[in-house]
Amino acid sequence: MSLRRIMRGNPKGRTGWEHIKDWFSGEDETKKPRHPLKGRFNPLNIDLGQMVELSTPQAKAYEVDGLLCFEPIGAGERATRYELKGTRPPRVLEALSQGESGAELYTLYELVDEFELDEELIRVCREDDDLKHSLDEGDGAGEVEVTYLKDANARARVLIHDTEGTSVGEVEGFYYTSESGDRFLTVEVWRAERWMRFYVGRELRASQIMSLGTGLKR
Repeated sequence: MSLRRIMRGNPKGRTGWEHIKDWFSGEDETKKPRHPLKGRFNPLNIDLGQMVELSTPQAKAYEVDGLLCFEPIGAGERATRYELKGTRPPRVLEALSQGESGAELYTLYELVDEFELDEELIRVCREDDDLKHSLDEGDGAGEVEVTYLKDANARARVLIHDTEGTSVGEVEGFYYTSESGDRFLTVEVWRAERWMRFYVGRELRASQIMSLGTGLKR
C-alpha cells in the first residue's frame, strides 16, 4: 500500500494546500507558494520526473516519482528519500546528511514488509538493543534470519512530495546495522496513519550514483 494512500485514510488528514501553508508559515498567502523542495535537503538536486542512474548491480537509470524529506525533531540528521518508479519490490535511494563533517551517506533500500501498527513490536524496538528479521534472499535457500544491532532511534517531520501532491507527516524510526556490517534495517512507525514499514538496504558510494536531472523547476 502506498504511503500516500495510507495518509489519505487518516481521518484527521488535511489537504496538501493546508499542509504547505503550515510548512511555509509566514509567507503571504496571496502569492504563489514557492516550490515545496526549496530549502530542503536534496543533495542530488532532483525534482519529480527526473532521472538518477545507479551503477549497481549494473548501470540503470530510474525515474524519481516521489521524495520524502526528513527533518529531525530533536537530535538527528536531515535525510531525503528518492522513490524509484516501477521497481518491484519498491526501491528507494536515501541520502543522509553528515552536516559539516563530510559528504552525504547513500543507501539503496528495498521495502521488505509493511503492516498495521504493532505496539508490542514497537516496544521491542524501543527497549532492545538488537532485532532479528527474516528475509527471502531469492537464491532458493528460503528465508534467512539476520540479527541487526540498533544504532539509533529518532523522530522526524516529513515532507512528502510526489505526483499526487505535497503533504507532511511525522515518523518514528529505528535504525540498525547487521552483525556483519554489510546491510542496514530501518523500521518506520507512522503513528497517525497506524502503519509500519521495514526497509533493508546496502550502502552505495557517491561514485555509484549519477543525477541525470536538470535541477528544480523554477
